[in-house]
Amino acid sequence: MKPLLLPALLLAASPAAAASWSMAPAQSTLSFTGTETGAAFTGSFSSWQAAISYDPAHPQAAKVQITIDLASAKTGDPQRDEALPGSDWFNIAATPKA
Repeated sequence: MKPLLLPALLLAASPAAAASWSMAPAQSTLSFTGTETGAAFTGSFSSWQAAISYDPAHPQAAKVQITIDLASAKTGDPQRDEALPGSDWFNIAATPKA
């Protein structure tokens, strides 16, 4: 085998690299559900980022990282939305990001 052919064969035999994806938050929704005084409600976060690294040949090595700005939570109920940043809910003073 010629010396130049061996590196080419090794490259051809190596597994495909993982593809990196970034989410498009403007075209996506990150929502949550909760219960307050016995009534279920839904809400969503308007500020978040996500990155995904995935190789179909090695799914066990996949990585997902999502960062959520907890202050961006909205449920459509003004009173609840005012309470969400507080210590009874997301406590953004102590943990602004999830």
